[in-house]
Amino acid sequence: MVGDLGPTGLPFVNVHNGCATGGSALVTVYNALVSGAHDVGLVVGFDKHPRGAFSPRPADWSLPDWYGTAGLMVTTQFFGMKIRRYMHDHQVPVQTLALVANKAFRNGARNENAWRRSELSVDDILGARMVSDPLTQYMLCSPGEGPRR
Repeated sequence: MVGDLGPTGLPFVNVHNGCATGGSALVTVYNALVSGAHDVGLVVGFDKHPRGAFSPRPADWSLPDWYGTAGLMVTTQFFGMKIRRYMHDHQVPVQTLALVANKAFRNGARNENAWRRSELSVDDILGARMVSDPLTQYMLCSPGEGPRR
């Protein structure tokens, strides 16, 4: 934003925390407001991934090739484990995950600015390729950049 707007003299914090960036940014501005350090706060988010962001090259992170071939570059496994535990602890059926994704796709279909603008049925979401049990392909965000398809 500074590159586009130029220096404004306003203080800002750049937050980069992987999939937790949005939450971390909100907590940061909340704490600044509650502490009295600032009277007004604004959180702006940008998410930019190259195509194939779920399979980055280990060398880009100074890691050996085996790290990628062992599947350790794919974070979806951790989301799968975490949601599986949550579902167990709170008796959440897998159907609920599909309903959440279905709602997101339905909202995207109504938004001309959405990256994905096609509605998907609950059955399509549940029947999609399994990525990290219980999460199917359409229960995860789709990193992508460029023209919409």
